[in-house]
Amino acid sequence: MHAECKNTFVIGGIVMNIGLTIEHLHGKKTGVGQYGFNIALNLARLDTENHYFLLSPSPLHQADLDKLAEYPNIRILDHNLLERYIPRDVILIPLWLQFLLPFLCRRVGLDVYYHTGSIWPLMPFRFAKRQLVFIHDVIPLMFPECYYKHTVYYYRLSRAINLNSYDKIIVNSETTKKDLIRHLGVPEDRISVTLLGRDARFVPIDDISRKQIVREKYGLPESYLLFAGTLEPRKNISRLLEA
Repeated sequence: MHAECKNTFVIGGIVMNIGLTIEHLHGKKTGVGQYGFNIALNLARLDTENHYFLLSPSPLHQADLDKLAEYPNIRILDHNLLERYIPRDVILIPLWLQFLLPFLCRRVGLDVYYHTGSIWPLMPFRFAKRQLVFIHDVIPLMFPECYYKHTVYYYRLSRAINLNSYDKIIVNSETTKKDLIRHLGVPEDRISVTLLGRDARFVPIDDISRKQIVREKYGLPESYLLFAGTLEPRKNISRLLEA
């Protein structure tokens, strides 16, 4: 595989193997999983010359595989050795990050590694010549009462160890940038703000008849609230309902 990749995708005579972690794609995809998957699809769509490797601790669902099949420059690298014995993601993913991900990255010979997940390894590994990380938020440090103590400890420790191993830190808002500076002491010049995009499916609908069909299907009143996130204490849904 290594030799094949080295001769397939070339830009100006330089091979670019780019790896992205997609460990949050299993089960029901939350915001982190949706971001990782869609950023991979759109990068491969816009850049047809480089080769993209999606690094996963276990096989993907068939629906996701069908979407990826449209992109010949995407290759999936999964390794389910641990999954046979440790089925729970809460245990599987950290172990995969520590022991198998470094092996997969070295096997391919990545030029760029982009970490899109919220779980980080506890060792300052260099997975590629250049490394980037996307940080959605630092909520476990801001509201530790909403998490298990071991989750907060792992979060704080992994970031304290690994932040300096990334050449660039990307965040989705100015607020998260300020939180990184305040809670983790990250220098401002190491952070870039890149606002999140949207799936092409999500567009305003002006056709009143289509809206009426949806309203009748789900028994919706004229005015209603739609919440599409996970039900967690940190989401503070009770306050939303009060408001």
